[in-house]
Amino acid sequence: MALKDDWPEPKTILAFAVGIAICVLAIGYALTWVLPAITSAIKVAIATFTVGGLVAPWVVQTGATVLIATTAITFVTLGAKAVTKAKYEPFAWTIAILSLWNPFVAELCTEVYEADDRT
Repeated sequence: MALKDDWPEPKTILAFAVGIAICVLAIGYALTWVLPAITSAIKVAIATFTVGGLVAPWVVQTGATVLIATTAITFVTLGAKAVTKAKYEPFAWTIAILSLWNPFVAELCTEVYEADDRT
């Protein structure tokens, strides 16, 4: 199979593959923290509203599920808009993404540098 003229370089495809793999690993790591928190929040909401006899448990579960789904859809929509805008202003968006990424990386590295006495 011959390469077409408009295909990207193999280096570019490899860079995208590595970037996607890193994103998938980061999302997987984040989900280990986020999913238990969401589950706990739903359990607390169910216990709070059902103990008082305000509503049935299924109402709270349905409401929490709708809220989570709406939030996820909103984040995906905003992410798609951000990607579209980032094509026209890559430098500004790179700075914004790195500034959001910095605390996450710093938190990940605290375990590695905990024993460092240079602080």
